[in-house]
Amino acid sequence: MMTANWSTKTARSLMINRKILVLTLTACVSSAQAENRLEPGLWRAQTSMNGQALSEPAETCISEEGAKTSNGTDDEVKQAIVDETTRNGCAASEITIDGARIIFTTSCQGISSVTDITYEGTHYSGTLTTQLPTGSTTLDVAGDWVGACNAE
Repeated sequence: MMTANWSTKTARSLMINRKILVLTLTACVSSAQAENRLEPGLWRAQTSMNGQALSEPAETCISEEGAKTSNGTDDEVKQAIVDETTRNGCAASEITIDGARIIFTTSCQGISSVTDITYEGTHYSGTLTTQLPTGSTTLDVAGDWVGACNAE
């Protein structure tokens, strides 16, 4: 859980970075050529720190179209990371794609974060390490494919 000495700016930046992480998960897969790396459907994600869940698991429906974008080439994935980060008022740099592993740095409101995610078919896991004025903090993220999205 967040400690009382975190500033509002730090907490806001961490929330922005967390949002970018969640949005980027739908845009991050790697391949030299387009492949089916991210299944469309319902995904359940959990964020934790020091083994403690920060919230209830969040569910996100990734459409067929969203999965098509996610299953692009390395260059398409890199561009998706830049676009998603920019939409959130931040900047992305140092984007590395190595097989199923994607690492990138974001900078939001003067606070830097490194995201390191590995995809394993219907599961992903990784970390979001943020440099704060009081030191660094690392969030653990994991997600699992649940199945088809619920009809609305």
